[in-house]
Amino acid sequence: MTTALRDTRTVSQRDLLYMVLYALVLIALAWMRPLALPDEGRYGDVGRWMLRSGDWLTPRIDGLPFFHKPPLLYWLDAIAMGIGGVHPWVARLVPALHAWLMVLVTQRYTLRYLGRAVADRAALMLGASMLVLGGGDYINCDMVVATWISICIMAFAAALQSEGHDRRRLGWLGFVAGALGLLSKGLIGVALPGLVLLVWLIEERRWLSMLRLPWISGMLLFLGVGLPWFILLEHRYGGFFHYFFIEQQFTRYVGTGFNNRQPWPFYLVCLVVLFFPFSTLIRWRPPMAVMARGQLATWRLAWIWLLSILIFFSIPASKLVGYILPVMPALAILAALAWPQVHAQRTTRWLVMVGSLLLGITLVALGAWTWPSLLLPWPVRTLAIGSGLLWLVGGLVSRWLVPGKLLMLWAMQSIMTLVAVNAGVAYQSTAKGSLLLAEYIKQQDPHPQVITYAGYPFDLPFYLDTREVIPTLGAWKQRLSYVRDDGDQQLIDGLAFEPAAGKVLLEESALDVLSRQEPHAWLVTPANLQDERVQRLYQKDKVMGRWAVWRLRAGGA
Repeated sequence: MTTALRDTRTVSQRDLLYMVLYALVLIALAWMRPLALPDEGRYGDVGRWMLRSGDWLTPRIDGLPFFHKPPLLYWLDAIAMGIGGVHPWVARLVPALHAWLMVLVTQRYTLRYLGRAVADRAALMLGASMLVLGGGDYINCDMVVATWISICIMAFAAALQSEGHDRRRLGWLGFVAGALGLLSKGLIGVALPGLVLLVWLIEERRWLSMLRLPWISGMLLFLGVGLPWFILLEHRYGGFFHYFFIEQQFTRYVGTGFNNRQPWPFYLVCLVVLFFPFSTLIRWRPPMAVMARGQLATWRLAWIWLLSILIFFSIPASKLVGYILPVMPALAILAALAWPQVHAQRTTRWLVMVGSLLLGITLVALGAWTWPSLLLPWPVRTLAIGSGLLWLVGGLVSRWLVPGKLLMLWAMQSIMTLVAVNAGVAYQSTAKGSLLLAEYIKQQDPHPQVITYAGYPFDLPFYLDTREVIPTLGAWKQRLSYVRDDGDQQLIDGLAFEPAAGKVLLEESALDVLSRQEPHAWLVTPANLQDERVQRLYQKDKVMGRWAVWRLRAGGA
């Protein structure tokens, strides 16, 4: 495990400039679009509700307890919105900050053990990868937990290769990162770093070195940071431990009845595509420079890190792209190490050229498509065509570029692709979400009362910035008779912990009573709703995208 250590306590002006520029890129992406449904509407509003209600202990959706995830994302979102206001881009600052932190820590760790050139390449590849840029621009727990898993692995790996105060300090960082990983998404925040480090230490035949970590003080830090929220929730809501750790963690991992079923190679394909063109650099054999400089321990750690988590998440039937984010620092380190030896190889050049041409043709085709179902506005189509042309031209000229310019071209291609994708998602989110509807309601009524019927737009409370729960009318008695992995089930699950909060979930027949009790309320329904009760009591006022708003008819109550 012999490795030349480098001083990472000082940060150069160039490093600061690059990190500021990267922060600006992340902020610009965060600003580009409205909330994507359902996740961003749901997770963003949980943090907003904490801020408005003052209840920082219990995550809630429309007043109902929501215990699918721990609270770290919500706490940070609430703090951000308390400072910057309730806006989608402010809520996205939390995953953006974690993407930025992941890149920074990876650069410092790689600088310590692999040198300046490898560290800078790894940071550029990681920060410009489409998966990290996309994860840093999306309000959910995936980027948050991925960052703390990565920091935990790198902190403990560095501690195990250090002496004296450095070992204690880095060990403490590892324990705190593990606790924050637990608070980000539950057991995987601890289990995955433990799995990676255990396999690595066994491979290195150094597993006894774990005994030299600051276990007593470190565990006190871990327990003090990570456990109080869980204990308080179990004390307030009996059965919380079973619901959270068994139903939401273990059962979701081993079960087959959940959404997003994908074949086992799903994540392998995601990494090849969403880390392209850097993914073309990965080789199974260690580069000659790694062996010559005694850097095999770090190279093996990166491979064990990548394979352990890739296999772990490939086992369950349910798969989402963001789950694989924790492997990205390892992938970037492997690509950065291989760059000097393989970027100019014939195989790499052909892979990059073919992949670039395919991506370019796909983006240009999407931008030029004229089918009504895929017809995008001209600004979005122009961005798609421009991004596609950049891939096409880059794929043709890349073999003649010097290494530094080639790497920057690849980074620019990835960033431009994310800009084009963001523009398309912005258009779709505006059409599917309730942003325009909320703006219309607020123009007519600054402090509106709202009722939803036959559907719950998860982003509506966020855009209206409501201080009160929104009654949601539907066939709830029928819905209670079966379990389904959807948004309605997430509302229903909260009833087990606070039955009294279920007053917001009303049967459709309650509309007659509500129309008399709340005659000035705005009724929000799916735009295509055909319902005799609604049409008898209300008159459709406005249709925007997938949602419609109704007002009570004169004499309708």
